[in-house]
Amino acid sequence: MAFSGTWKVEKNENYEKFLEAMGVNVVKRAAATVDNLCLTITQEGDSFTVKESSLIRSTEFAFSLGVAFDANLADGSDVNGSWTLEGNKLVGKFARKDNGKIITTTREIIDGKLVQTMTFEGVEGKRIFKKQ
Repeated sequence: MAFSGTWKVEKNENYEKFLEAMGVNVVKRAAATVDNLCLTITQEGDSFTVKESSLIRSTEFAFSLGVAFDANLADGSDVNGSWTLEGNKLVGKFARKDNGKIITTTREIIDGKLVQTMTFEGVEGKRIFKKQ
């Protein structure tokens, strides 16, 4: 239940480089770095609901640990994959539908903050969220 709550992005680390590696154009990268993203996460056992709200878009999706699902990322990429729990970390592995390349995302609570680390083709970006 540590992930449950409302989290607002506080800062990014190497996020623009990560987006560049993903092929996101310069205009969308600039917007994404100041998108004011807010995540509302609800966990019930192995099931999660995530509401994303930002200046770019608002969306909601639900998933169960270990069960693959389709998703559409804010940059327009379509992916398929699943989340698992490894210790206290949520680990998501998603394949882009356009080229099959893998995006790995981890979410963990560190010092009371939600740290989301994304990796694509060896480039890592982080978004750090503060609980509201």
